[in-house]
Amino acid sequence: MNYQSNAGQSTRMFPGAGRSGWICFALIAFLVFFAIQPSYGAVATRAAIGLVAPAGIVFLGGTPWVTDHLQGLCRLDPGGIAGTFVLNVGTCQLGAFGQVAVNGATVYAADNDAGLISFNFNGATLDTRTVVNPLTARIADLPNGVAIGPDNNIYVSYIRNGFIEQVTPAGLLTTIGTDSAGAGGGVMALAFVGNDLYLAAGETPELIANATACVGACQGGAVATTVSLPQAVVFDGTNLFFGTVSAVYQFNPATPATPAILFANGGTAPGTTTPVLPFLNGSALGVNGTLLLLGDDPTAGAGLGQGRIWSMDTTALPGPSLTNMVLGTAAHAAGNFTAPAGLIWVPGALGGHFWVSDHLNGFCRLVKDPVTGIFSVEDITGLTSTIAYRNVVSAGQATFDPVRNLIYLTDNATNNTGIHRLVFNPATEEINLDTSGPLVNDPVTIINNQPTAAAFGPDNKVYVGFGRTGAISRIANPHGTPTMENVGTEPGAIATTQLAFVNNNLFVAGSNNLGRINNAAACTGTCNAVTLLPTTIVTPGALAYDGARFLYIGTADTVWRFNPADGVAETYSNQGTTGVLPNSPFQNISALALDPEGTLYGGDDPTLGAAAGQGRLWAIRPYLLPIKDGKIGEVGTQVTYTLNFKNTSGVADSFTLNHLGHNWTTTGTFANGTLNTGLMAVDAVTTATILVTVPAGIFPLSDTAEISATSVTTLTSKTFSLLTTTKQLFPLHLPGIFKGAVK
Repeated sequence: MNYQSNAGQSTRMFPGAGRSGWICFALIAFLVFFAIQPSYGAVATRAAIGLVAPAGIVFLGGTPWVTDHLQGLCRLDPGGIAGTFVLNVGTCQLGAFGQVAVNGATVYAADNDAGLISFNFNGATLDTRTVVNPLTARIADLPNGVAIGPDNNIYVSYIRNGFIEQVTPAGLLTTIGTDSAGAGGGVMALAFVGNDLYLAAGETPELIANATACVGACQGGAVATTVSLPQAVVFDGTNLFFGTVSAVYQFNPATPATPAILFANGGTAPGTTTPVLPFLNGSALGVNGTLLLLGDDPTAGAGLGQGRIWSMDTTALPGPSLTNMVLGTAAHAAGNFTAPAGLIWVPGALGGHFWVSDHLNGFCRLVKDPVTGIFSVEDITGLTSTIAYRNVVSAGQATFDPVRNLIYLTDNATNNTGIHRLVFNPATEEINLDTSGPLVNDPVTIINNQPTAAAFGPDNKVYVGFGRTGAISRIANPHGTPTMENVGTEPGAIATTQLAFVNNNLFVAGSNNLGRINNAAACTGTCNAVTLLPTTIVTPGALAYDGARFLYIGTADTVWRFNPADGVAETYSNQGTTGVLPNSPFQNISALALDPEGTLYGGDDPTLGAAAGQGRLWAIRPYLLPIKDGKIGEVGTQVTYTLNFKNTSGVADSFTLNHLGHNWTTTGTFANGTLNTGLMAVDAVTTATILVTVPAGIFPLSDTAEISATSVTTLTSKTFSLLTTTKQLFPLHLPGIFKGAVK
């Protein structure tokens, strides 16, 4: 008898949704907010790409098979590079499969829709598909975990509750017990070590001792408590390996008092050593001898072909862990909203607030805790119309007209209500409903095409992108009686996610790539966005422009910093810390905005909205916070700028000062700066004095200098500040004020 258990994860979030509902799946990444990524780990090698949410891995005759979210249970054949694999579509057995286990020539798989399925393995392919048990009583609970016991029975667990059932090869079913949470828990995967059954369940792995003797009342108990939220488990004959959304842990069941250790949390492409990429949404494990395979998908199944297989040697000694923080330092800043589809900063008399497009609550104001610095949806239990707008099915991207204090909000639901105009009160920083109802809700041009994106243009028109067609339109006279005008499409003419203006050019987050429409105001329906960086930034989901230099782009797992002037993109940040949980990866970035200080905020949701309240806000701070300033100076004088740079690096550092892009004489001095460490702490200030000499003559009337401050320690960490000096041609003389009557 050959028995082994290989973990998987369901790709069916809602019972009866059918395979067309795949984009809603996100349980692979459930509660990644709590995922711990400790200090050590071995580096894996990427062994396959192009999958969709791999959910289980098993070896048949020494060859790996994987459950792919779209293709089903498929064989992985050797790729063009040694140690790599490609999916053989011709071998696929369709099904919503989770974990897979094998007993001799019989292969068992948990089908989220059809119960426990078996196949016969004929040495190369699978045949003789049989429903061993339809699991009718609990099919809605999503059967996912499967393991073969030493008694030759099959053990099945469920995602939506903690039940574990025994099924004989003939199909007879007996409930043996639950995880520690009972019927309210959920067990993702199973693995036997002798008669003991290990569970990937709940907050930490669990164990049901002597599970083959259990009938009805056994409950799991916590083991390997250094592992947080396990998604997969496999036994290689000596060690158990637990997979979480961001790491693989090794645990020896023979020495249960010894904590599980981090085995790997990132890997490289074949034949390379850099860059090291993090595991994201790990959901499947399989082992064959010393070969350990992990399946993950950065998009949690929302993007086609983004799933990956990573290979590791089970005998490798753990080494330094992945640390992939680049340029920006992220800290967890909020966490009670759902699937944010947009984020904007709206200034006002109270200091300004972020407003978030929340999938469940509508368009809501975020309030910041003055002690912790953490944001949350204001009064989430009793939202009012002044701090939230709930007359949308699913709030999409919003945009703000600061002159007229109007907010334009899209509704991105398939059964949406159109585009809404809200009146903002800057004194109270609240919104009033536009009594005219939705600004635009024509069923042909608006509702049927699903408006998802909005940007306020320099021509005072509102630009709208559509999720169903990729079309881009604009609303002329949006503050009065609106009319619709055609502009063009996103690069692939498939779906537009978000929009952002950089001067007169409209940048488009499209279905697969970042695009740009030059001088969008002049377009009349035939402008197709030009694709930018197609091999670097894939499936952008959020955009934010800093108003001066950089466009920030959010993808499934990374925030990029892009310079439209030279086309250079660089990773800005891809993971953050919650204060006690370091190196937590970004999961499905879908909203970006900057506050007035220059901190970029990114919203994500590991569950893609499948679980309420799991959305997070990350404060992504540059090494130094940038400064914008402007002064007026008379001809021949020097204008003095005193700049207080805030060092956010967390360590003492020194900085070099450079003056770029200016024509007038600019000089300066710079001192060292340090940072008081701590989440959202008060930063130490580094002061720079910049002198700008105003030259003679009438023209030019102004000059802008870019002041770059570069870290001496990292060399690559820098910030850019803009100082604009305007020439005062003639001295100003104010008339005197005299008391008394005029004689």
